[in-house]
Amino acid sequence: MNKRLKKTLIILGGLIILITLIYFSVFWSTKCWFSNNYNFGKYNLYTNSAFDNSTEFLNQIDQRLKACELYDENIEHNIYIFSSESTFKFYATIAGSGYPAQGFNMRAFNKIYISKPFIEQVHSDRKTANKIVPYSAMEGNIQETICHEIIHSFVNKKLGDKKAAELLTWKQEGYAEYASNILPKRTDSTYSFKDRVALYNDTSFWEGNQFVFEYYESEILVEFLIDIKKMTFEQLMADSYTYEKALKELSEYKLNTIDK
Repeated sequence: MNKRLKKTLIILGGLIILITLIYFSVFWSTKCWFSNNYNFGKYNLYTNSAFDNSTEFLNQIDQRLKACELYDENIEHNIYIFSSESTFKFYATIAGSGYPAQGFNMRAFNKIYISKPFIEQVHSDRKTANKIVPYSAMEGNIQETICHEIIHSFVNKKLGDKKAAELLTWKQEGYAEYASNILPKRTDSTYSFKDRVALYNDTSFWEGNQFVFEYYESEILVEFLIDIKKMTFEQLMADSYTYEKALKELSEYKLNTIDK
C-alpha cells in the first residue's frame, strides 16, 4: 500500500469517526434545547414553555397507552415537544425520518420528537377544509401523535429490532394509529366503524391527499382485522398475511355488511 493511499484511508477513517461522534452527540444532547422538564412515572417531558398541567397531560397519555395490549409500564419515555419547526426539521433531517412530519421515534436513543407547530398546522388546515378526521393522524392532536410514536417502541420491544424494521408500512403505521386511538374510540358513544369505512371509500374526500389516505387506510385495515376479524397481534404481523389479503377481506365485509 503506497503512502498516499494509506494517508487517504486514514483521513477517511477519521472523518467517519468524527461524523459518527457528531451524529451521536446531536441526539444525546437534545435536552440542551429545552428549558423545562416535567416527570410523571416513566415519562420525561421536555418543552420550551411552561406546562402547568403536565401531570394531567402525561397521565392522559398513559391511560391511552394502557388500552394497547403491548403496553409495558417498565419502558421509560423521553418526549421532546419542539416549539421551533426549524429545530425539529434539523433533527428529523439528521435522523432520516422523513420531513415534514408531526413526530418521529428515535428508538436507538429512546427519544420521541414532536413538532408542535406542524401538529397545530395540520389541525388548522384540515379544520379550514372541513376534513378533520377524529382519532387519526388527520386531526392534529398532540396526544395522539405522542401515543402513536410510543406504540412504535412497544412494537419494537415485542418483535425485536430486526423484525420490527422489516414490517410493511401499513402494518407499522396502521397498528400505531389503531392502538393510539383505542381508548378515545371506546369512550365515544357516537363512534361507528362502518362510518369510518364509508369515509375510507369516499374518493372525493381524499382527492389530492394520497399520503394522508394511505395512513388512514392502514388504520382502517388494522382496526378491521383486530376488532372485527379478531386477529391476534402475532397473526397480523406474520409475513404470510399480506396487504392484498387485508384489502380483499375488508371489501367483502363492506359488501356483506355496509352495502346491504
